[in-house]
Amino acid sequence: MQTMNQDQLTSLLSSMQPTRNSKLDSLFALMQALPKAETADEKERLFAEAHDKFLPELSTMLYRLKNSNYDKSLEEIKKVLESKYMIPTREYDQPSNFFQDTKHDTITQGTHASDSLDPYDFFLDAFDMESRVSNLVYMLGYHPKFLSIFLEAHKRIMYGNSVLSQSWRHYIAIMAAASQGCLYLVTLEELNFLNCKGPVLWLEGLENIPTKLKKLQEVNRILVSAPWKLEKKHITQLVDDPVAENRWSFQQIVHAFLILSRYHSLSQLALGCGIKIESDHPLSKESVITSKSIWISKAFPDMNVAENLVANLKKIDSEINCHETDVEKEFINLATRDPIKPPPELLVPHPYLRRYLCEKCLLREEFTPEEGINDELICRASEYNWLEHGYTLLQNMCQDSTEKIVDDEFQIGDDLTYGKVGPVACDNTQEIRVGLKRYTQCLLGHFYEDYKYKNITELLKDFRLPIKLITYYPFLFTRADFERLNPFEYTEKIHINIIMMEGRQKAELLYALRPYREYS
Repeated sequence: MQTMNQDQLTSLLSSMQPTRNSKLDSLFALMQALPKAETADEKERLFAEAHDKFLPELSTMLYRLKNSNYDKSLEEIKKVLESKYMIPTREYDQPSNFFQDTKHDTITQGTHASDSLDPYDFFLDAFDMESRVSNLVYMLGYHPKFLSIFLEAHKRIMYGNSVLSQSWRHYIAIMAAASQGCLYLVTLEELNFLNCKGPVLWLEGLENIPTKLKKLQEVNRILVSAPWKLEKKHITQLVDDPVAENRWSFQQIVHAFLILSRYHSLSQLALGCGIKIESDHPLSKESVITSKSIWISKAFPDMNVAENLVANLKKIDSEINCHETDVEKEFINLATRDPIKPPPELLVPHPYLRRYLCEKCLLREEFTPEEGINDELICRASEYNWLEHGYTLLQNMCQDSTEKIVDDEFQIGDDLTYGKVGPVACDNTQEIRVGLKRYTQCLLGHFYEDYKYKNITELLKDFRLPIKLITYYPFLFTRADFERLNPFEYTEKIHINIIMMEGRQKAELLYALRPYREYS
């Protein structure tokens, strides 16, 4: 049986529309055409189309959309393709390279059974939005309360009313994901870009995109590698141009920054959880190459770490009772401790990503304030924070109350808890959750004067290295590093990645919006 070449696949994807049931409608139409084929060549062509367009993900769609109004129709299609036309369907795909997925059960939020949510309800929302239940969405389904608000925010940012077209938004997402070395999100957003009728030529590289979009690449590079270095001049370069069509409006810039910070952070989560490329992308057929962890010589935490962590939690006084200079000293110490120096050969991007990247794009600059706590690059919460500054700016610049849904996502991400640490029950995990977020933000130069950074040293001593690795070099994070987070269960490791993702997104977004103060 012939399979579709790259040009045919691109043409097929570009004809798809991101509307309700589009993929199923196309599949139903194909099934109706098969019995009507008059020649062997025509039937062979339809077989090839069915095989390449739908079968790689049909079993996965069935599994993830069970007990829905799609379930029965999908099952019938699968049976017809397997029996009448003798086309074998593939077994359900695992979403991660880092762990073996088990059947999705309803996860109880908090301690109240009434708060229990079924992730399959939100899988349907995701399918209606993008005609798929992606591996990313399925992974977040282990935490359905967060998935619910995540999908709502995602729909608002990527598909809601905006001064940026949908195809531009998805291409900006491609640029952001590529700058993090995240092959998974690049390939996913390529599919979404084509669904939105984006120009196929753009996917051949940055040299084929409009000048206006090219100008965003420098900001993308700075925001992902050293966000504390973003300045007014970088905003000016976007808004000032002798050619009118190359100028960015302030509303467009704010929405672009929102997408960049979101996809830098989302890439960090995808790489931190080892999410697999979607089965309907050509690269999904490639074998997965996993590099050796650069921490392989470090001792793994022993199985008593959960008990020790809970014991340390009980010792910590949540009240801030240490001197201001102690807080400053701990912040600087944490920010500069344990520098990461990966070998140069590990900083070479995947060949598929090079078309979207500039030279040395995967180099990272660790935050090292040269003037200590008085360094002007430090983003102090007392001077610029989310509620007083970031939220207000989004409120003025974005449509459809985007700032409210982004704030709700931050809040739910902060509050998500299950009352345990690994196998050990724990009534209050707040200090661990706050510590994970504050450490991520500390590594990006955000200083909260009212937080006791010594808590991080006491609580996260066994996990600082993998957290720092995934913050600076997520594309080097391996299964061995994921396992280093033992004895947390894999659902808890996803939770840890959600916390770090939200911490990074807020930090980047504040750095991106901070230069606007000089325009007001």
